[in-house]
Amino acid sequence: MKIIHLVYGMSLGGIEQSVAKLAIDQKSKGCEVVVICLYKNGLIGKQLQAKGIEVLELDLRRGSGLFNLVLPLYKISKERQAEVLFVHTTGVDIPIAICTLFYKFKKKFLTVRTVDWYKGLKKIRARIEAKISNLVYDKIIAVSHAVAVHEEKYIGRFGPLLQVIWNGFDV
Repeated sequence: MKIIHLVYGMSLGGIEQSVAKLAIDQKSKGCEVVVICLYKNGLIGKQLQAKGIEVLELDLRRGSGLFNLVLPLYKISKERQAEVLFVHTTGVDIPIAICTLFYKFKKKFLTVRTVDWYKGLKKIRARIEAKISNLVYDKIIAVSHAVAVHEEKYIGRFGPLLQVIWNGFDV
């Protein structure tokens, strides 16, 4: 199976460590794994590269708009013939939706890791993105019950797709 993980970056942090553990486990089971960093690679990403896992750095500039993600993600997915997309970032639902119009992954997963209390326009944007994610992803993984309840009650991601997997992975 050919898998792509999409993250902000692979420096030090909990999300990065979870993604690294998942990528290593998937590679040990015979999967071809690619980690795509929206911004910069980092220490954990370099450790993955040393273990033979491909880590790509898109180096998108902050504030440049995430629509710059559509074409690189499409090209990488097509070149690698990716079958599965794991998204470990928030706020990329619209570019992911556009990309999936042109490239058909067999499965698409979103990991939700935090409880965010949005107000005003940010809350409206979060709810629009939640509605889009309900259409795009095959499964939305919450890392705790509290995150799942918050996503369902306040953001609008709904039950059948929303599943709790502690820390976002199940090996």
